[in-house]
Amino acid sequence: MRISVGVGALALALTGCGSDGGGSGDQGGKGAVERTLALMDDQQRVAAGDSLDVEVLDNDSVTLESGERAGLLAAYDPAELTLTIDTEPSNGSVSVSSATVTYTARDGYAGEDELTYEVSVKGTDVPAATAVVRITVTAPAS
Repeated sequence: MRISVGVGALALALTGCGSDGGGSGDQGGKGAVERTLALMDDQQRVAAGDSLDVEVLDNDSVTLESGERAGLLAAYDPAELTLTIDTEPSNGSVSVSSATVTYTARDGYAGEDELTYEVSVKGTDVPAATAVVRITVTAPAS
């Protein structure tokens, strides 16, 4: 049986519900919590034409099998994760290196921009997750 709870990004997978029929029942009712990524949106500022490095995984987390939450980079080495850009920014360019997203604002543009990134865990059934980086591009000082 699978129960999904709409709080954050928590999903529970319940297995082996009930007693195994033997003795004290200590072996029955074992449950398993599936690992689930919880990515947090980021907000940044940069001057027009400048570049900005965003460590997007620093504020992201994962729900462990125990049900406890851990920082994503505490639970996984960056080499175990795939970080991709899901939606490109409209008024700048973006590149990815390990756990860092580098955004470069377009020359002459001032205003809001955003990009969406996706994270997955290589070689696992952990569902991928996405988050948004919102960037305020300011006019350069004259």
